Amino acid sequence: MNPAAWLLLPGLVLLPVLLLLPLALHGGGWSLIGGFLAAAVQPSLDPALLAASGRGLAVTLAVALWSWLLSLVLGLAAGLLSAPLVVAELCGQRWPALVLRRLLALPRSLHELLWGLLLLQGLGLQAGVAILAIALPYGALVARVVSDQVEALDPGPLRALRTAGSPAWAALLQALGPPLLPGVLSYGGYRLECALRSATLLGVFGLGGIGADLRLSLQSLQFREAWTSLWLLGLAMLLLETLVALLRRRWLLPEQAWAEWEVPFDSDPAWPEALRTALAAYRTAWRQKMDAVNATIAASAPSEALVDQPQVVKGIVRVSGPFTVEGVQPPEQTLDLESPIGGAPDALDTFA
Repeated sequence: MNPAAWLLLPGLVLLPVLLLLPLALHGGGWSLIGGFLAAAVQPSLDPALLAASGRGLAVTLAVALWSWLLSLVLGLAAGLLSAPLVVAELCGQRWPALVLRRLLALPRSLHELLWGLLLLQGLGLQAGVAILAIALPYGALVARVVSDQVEALDPGPLRALRTAGSPAWAALLQALGPPLLPGVLSYGGYRLECALRSATLLGVFGLGGIGADLRLSLQSLQFREAWTSLWLLGLAMLLLETLVALLRRRWLLPEQAWAEWEVPFDSDPAWPEALRTALAAYRTAWRQKMDAVNATIAASAPSEALVDQPQVVKGIVRVSGPFTVEGVQPPEQTLDLESPIGGAPDALDTFA
């Protein structure tokens, strides 16, 4: 049997569901679904309802933003401390990071609804319960992503900085910060959208916000009022997505200027017009220069035929690579200043 076919076996559980689903449908249910869909094009625009939905949306947004911010703080801290590369540089041992990585699986395995029910028993019905219920599992998820990204990075720059004498935290920030930033920003934006949905869901189960308005509207079959809340929620989601995308592009821009090797080939439509024009002019000049260099090489450089099966000449030994070249750093030459490297140039051993 093809190994890929084994992946389709879990889909067989859908067959009984598809067979039983037609038997569970009834005419009254179809009429409710039709009425709900028809209300989408004519939501209620009652001023009192719009004001109430706006207040509920404000509560939901506040819960989502605070829980998202708290989850990022917890996730970044736990992610770095659960990365063996980071912990090995700080304390010389990898096992604390591995233990913390296993412990973070517990908060990550529980849905925010279960966290809400657990926290509700101890803290009561308040907005802080919704914030913690979202922040705890989301923080564990962010920690897992950050830890995996750190372990996927090249440790060479970090080891070079540590060898040069940089403190552990400074070396970690310098070596791991820039490569981690794009991934953290992208995943953080996605987590914000998830936080808004989770805050709405917790409101449906009694923790306030626009979710409570949705529950009351659906229970009373007021579909036009429900769609008023849904359209406001969708608009807020689109605005948040656009804002996060703009901030992500802005944060990834250089603070002053790109180094030569950092200049991108393509511009982003969200960049300022002056930046896009300057990038296009730079790439045009760069292409012209490269064409001129290539033309000069083609016209003036001598050609040499390379063969992969050279003629055998007795008495001549040909040595092929790869080679490893080891060099000795020469003493510093300064103006009347003492060199930190002892010895004189003629005192160094060299190859004949």
